[in-house]
Amino acid sequence: RDEARERLRIVYTALGADESTTADSQQAAQLVDAVTASYILNEDLKSHRSRWTVKEALPRMAEEWPDWNVSYLPMQKKVLDSRMALLAPSRREAMSFAEVADALGEVVERFGGTQVLGCTSLKGKLMSMEYQGTGRVRLAAFYNASLSGHWQFSESQGYLKTLGALDTTNPQEPLVIIPNYVVGQSNCVGASRYHDSCCVSECEALLAQLERLLHAPAAAPEQVVAAVEDIPSSTVPRGRSLDTLLRHRLRAIAADHGGQVPLSGRLFAQWMHFAYPRECSYPHLAGETKPVNIFDWSRSGVAFVASQDEMEHVANQTGRKGGPVLGARWVHTEELPVPLATRPLGLFTFHAAAAVVALAVLTLGVARRAGR
Repeated sequence: RDEARERLRIVYTALGADESTTADSQQAAQLVDAVTASYILNEDLKSHRSRWTVKEALPRMAEEWPDWNVSYLPMQKKVLDSRMALLAPSRREAMSFAEVADALGEVVERFGGTQVLGCTSLKGKLMSMEYQGTGRVRLAAFYNASLSGHWQFSESQGYLKTLGALDTTNPQEPLVIIPNYVVGQSNCVGASRYHDSCCVSECEALLAQLERLLHAPAAAPEQVVAAVEDIPSSTVPRGRSLDTLLRHRLRAIAADHGGQVPLSGRLFAQWMHFAYPRECSYPHLAGETKPVNIFDWSRSGVAFVASQDEMEHVANQTGRKGGPVLGARWVHTEELPVPLATRPLGLFTFHAAAAVVALAVLTLGVARRAGR
């Protein structure tokens, strides 16, 4: 809230006001909107250029960020109306700087929740283009959606690779990995010194349920299969029967760990991706990806958006209809945060607690990630 208060003070000054100035409901909304827009646009308001950028963008924020009208403004109005209602009747339309700052603090705290519809809508649009049930979208279809007017789906191949959202198992048919893209930093908004607001990984809630069922940091393959078959997701029904390949891969993981499957390992995360291809991200090997947000990427001098020519070239490529589906690569390389034999019980307890917290965050639809 301190950072938000600092930005609000800058906005007051830019408008020629000071902290003794009171604001009616309309003025308070404009002040709060200006600060919120500065987060979305990654503008710190400290320079004249930064303040001018926000001022020019405010009238068209719904174009800059489609959730502005749908989710943000109703939340902002609800907060300000409730704050105004607490004022004495004699000053119902006269909020002090401190009161506007408190309202702004609440708006900033609730900001993440405004992405619920956006994150759900984003996943839904990707699933409408899904390639043969793989949890992936052909890059050609991805770019075609952008060329057809969708404001997203325009990241360059280089940036998608950095995010870990591009599957190049078949270099001739690159695919965008749905869960990796949804939780990727190109879809984070509200950048500040302390955090970004991003779509939450649905996989965290699935892992939380799994750990509650197994009550252990590792389990036999049969136990894992029985539990997972009973855990539904937003796209996978309860009571399904896992296929032979998934069972075989789970036994292969257990064979490397004395008959137990460690739930915190990279191999199990990879297995979860194939069990829930639209909810669980594909876990690349350490060092293969280096996710950065669009602002940091742009500061390197390389555009994060693909050029019109690049998108048209890829979009015009057609996949072979009726051809076999080339499965995403399975890399049988384990990575454990702590060797299973030496892992203290407390670490699992902490991990389980973190998973429960993630489940709670899922109800908001977003997670606040530690920023720079």
